[in-house]
Amino acid sequence: MVVKNNADEWQDSYFDENRGRLTIQELRTFPGCEHYSDEQAEEIVESIYQIALLVFDIADWKRSQEGPSHMDGTL
Repeated sequence: MVVKNNADEWQDSYFDENRGRLTIQELRTFPGCEHYSDEQAEEIVESIYQIALLVFDIADWKRSQEGPSHMDGTL
């Protein structure tokens, strides 16, 4: 979701650059993910991270093509 702040600048309200990657321990808190070995969990975490980067890059590119008047948070 994209929101407009008081300075008329656009910012992502759901993107926290300080959040960091999902950890193996966090992954294992999801139902069905408790049984993964450390190696399997690390591969899954890396895959999720790479997919997130791709989605973010696509959304950022699309937003740059459309300009501020079309920034409603949809892809």
